[in-house]
Formats: sequence, C-alpha cells, structure tokens
Amino acid sequence: MRVRMLLTAAGPQGVWPAGSVREVDDTLGRQMLAAREAEALEPVAPAVTEEPDPAPQEADVVAEAPEMVTEPPAKVSRAKKARSRGR
Repeated sequence: MRVRMLLTAAGPQGVWPAGSVREVDDTLGRQMLAAREAEALEPVAPAVTEEPDPAPQEADVVAEAPEMVTEPPAKVSRAKKARSRGR
C-alpha cells in the first residue's frame, strides 16, 4: 500500500517525514490511515475478515471449575495447645 505521510514518524525502519510517500504493508497502512497519520495514494481494498462460527465447538467450551469447599479448622484439645506452648 502506498501512503503519503501527514505526520512525521520515526521508528526501527527509520524516519518518515511529513509529505513523503512510502510503500508499507497493508496492516501498517490501515493503522496509519485509521490514526490519520497518512493518506492512501491508491484505492484501499476491504479487509478480509473471517466469519465467526455460529455455534462453539466442543473443544472451545470450557468446563466450569467446581466450587471450593472449605471446612472450619479442626478443634485442638487444651492438652495439645499446652504441649505446643511448652507447659
């Protein structure tokens, strides 16, 4: 896709001053057009999109996790408490 830069851009590919004409891939070109950083110099073809499946496949369905059951702590006898305190 050929675009004319409306704003100066700089990055790993170099510096692209405003007013310069560049050849960029379609993805980058569409991003630049959407952000109004550049204008297209050739007609833009519509983006190819995949149509979503009407129903999820079995592999796509995630089983719900079972609820975690927590029990209160077990009661500790007084004798056991006393032993742990060193009495």
